[in-house]
Amino acid sequence: MNIDRRSVLGFGALLALGSAGAARATTYMRPDYYVYFEHTSDVLPPTALRVIDETKPMFDSWAAESKQPARFLLSGSIDGAEAGGHLQDLMARRVEAVRKALVERGVNPAQISTAPRYDGEFAWFRNGEVQPLARAVHIQLP
Repeated sequence: MNIDRRSVLGFGALLALGSAGAARATTYMRPDYYVYFEHTSDVLPPTALRVIDETKPMFDSWAAESKQPARFLLSGSIDGAEAGGHLQDLMARRVEAVRKALVERGVNPAQISTAPRYDGEFAWFRNGEVQPLARAVHIQLP
């Protein structure tokens, strides 16, 4: 099966916006977002920047409703084709790119923490296999 990378990035944005829509409709439901990257890249694509632009207002809204502090937990993952040798630090570089973008958008750096690796739904990978949904940084409330 041949997957166009633009389709995958668009699907990632749809997933992120879908989770944000659910957060708006349900009181106290914690929002979470996925920011997807190109293969072997730590550069935020335009779709990812749009997701990040929506993250802070949604987290602030959740914090105001729930009376909880707006803190951000960032964790990364790579796909199986990126799992070898020098690319292992790619997760950390992707997490740092998202952290920097959040800070540029007004998030206090003290509100951001990072986890070494995302162990959620899209974190699995098979060595050598390209898995676009695994190339992500997960943004959530801890």
